Amino acid sequence: MLIASIISLFFGAFFASRFSTSHLAYRWLNRLVVVIICMMVIFHILPESISVGGLSSWLFLIMGLFIPIIFEKALFISTGKVHTMVLILAIFGLGIHALLDGNALIVGNHSDQSVDYLSLAIVLHRLLDGLVVWVLLSQILRTPQIMVVLMLMSLLTIMGYFTATYWLESVVDHAVFAWFQSLMSGILLHVLFHCPGVMGENSKLPSSG
Repeated sequence: MLIASIISLFFGAFFASRFSTSHLAYRWLNRLVVVIICMMVIFHILPESISVGGLSSWLFLIMGLFIPIIFEKALFISTGKVHTMVLILAIFGLGIHALLDGNALIVGNHSDQSVDYLSLAIVLHRLLDGLVVWVLLSQILRTPQIMVVLMLMSLLTIMGYFTATYWLESVVDHAVFAWFQSLMSGILLHVLFHCPGVMGENSKLPSSG
């Protein structure tokens, strides 16, 4: 399932790239990404963070939403630079999530169930991850650079898979990590609703060069 999850990640990005030739299709793809990320935060990341980090996780989610705006206003950094930095942070958060996916895959492989539903869910989830990463990064990177990011995310998943029994499980159950996940979720939501092009109205077709 580890190999399948990596293939799924790249296939999601490939699927997204096929929409880059049509403004209408690319706009609808961006909207799909908004729905995917909102559902991922609301139904997956945030509940897990609250169960470990308590209600303080809400505070970190809100901080992630508004910290980029504060930086822009207080430090007089240009909006474009702030959006680029926030986008990079959001992808970093997805990279950490890729590490956790590797951890979950090893748990699924050790399950007593005849059908490994957890691993199947992760493979599908990685398909959506690839789609999200391509749509977000296509605003600032070219296709070869996005492929490098996908390869790094794949390496993180492999790391999570093979090192889960050593240190990752103890880190995941720590409140600080839960707060970090909430902060990254807030930043990811900020990207959706404040960075130009992501919501689709001002989106530009990405360059494949």
